[in-house]
Amino acid sequence: LQEKFFGQDKEPEIVRTIIGTMQEHNDQCRELVGKDYALITVRRYESCKRYLAELIKLKYGKEDLPLAEVNGELVRAFEFYLKTEKSCQQNTVIRYMKCLKKITNLALANEWIAKDPFIGIKFHEKEVIREFLTMDELLTIYHKEFPLERIIVVRDVFIFAAFTGLAFIDVQQLEDHNGNLWIRKPRQKTKNMCNIPLLDIPLAILRKYATHPTCQKKNVLLPVPCNQKMNSYLKEIADLCMIN
Repeated sequence: LQEKFFGQDKEPEIVRTIIGTMQEHNDQCRELVGKDYALITVRRYESCKRYLAELIKLKYGKEDLPLAEVNGELVRAFEFYLKTEKSCQQNTVIRYMKCLKKITNLALANEWIAKDPFIGIKFHEKEVIREFLTMDELLTIYHKEFPLERIIVVRDVFIFAAFTGLAFIDVQQLEDHNGNLWIRKPRQKTKNMCNIPLLDIPLAILRKYATHPTCQKKNVLLPVPCNQKMNSYLKEIADLCMIN
C-alpha cells in the first residue's frame, strides 16, 4: 500500500537511446527493402549509425546516449566529425545529417524528446557541375580492348547505361526482354514508367551476355557488379583510355 501511495509500484521507464532508436529504425527499413526503400538507402542509415556511435564513444566515452541528451552540440559535433575524421564532402555530410534528422523527428513525433536538436541548423548543398562524355569518348571506351574480363564487363555495363539513359540500379534490375527491342520498366527512384528503344550498341551488349552464367543465375540481362566496383573500375578505364 505504501509503495502504491508513493508511486513505487510502477515499472521503471525504459530509457530510449539514440543508437538504439537508430538500430530499431534501420532494422525496419531493411525489412522494407524493395518495397519502400532501396538497399543503398538502408546502407546509408547503417553507416550514419556506425559513425555516430564512433563519435559518442570518442566524445563521451559511452556506447550510447539517452535521447534526452541529444542536443545541438552533438549534432554540430557529428557534422564536424564527418568532415574531419571521415573526410566526407559537403553533400555527403548533408545526406548523413538528414539521416540523423529523420531519427530526431521520429523521436519528436513520438514525444521521446521535447526539443528539436536541429533548431538553428541549416543544410547548404553545393551545386555539382556534372561533366559528360562526347560521342567520340564513348566510342573510344566501347572499342578499346582490355586485358581483364572484370574491366570489360564494367565497360559494357557503363556503355549500356550511357546509351539507354538508365541509372545504375535500373540497369542492375533489368530482366528478360523476350526479344522485345524496347526497355519498359518503372524507374527505381521515381517509379515513373519509361519506354526506351534499344539502339544497336546496347542491343549488341545484351546479346553478348545472353548466356553469361551470372545473368542466367540471377535472371537478369547484364552481370552488373556492385556500385563500388563499378566506380573503381571506371576510373581505371578512364585512365587506360586517356580520358580525363
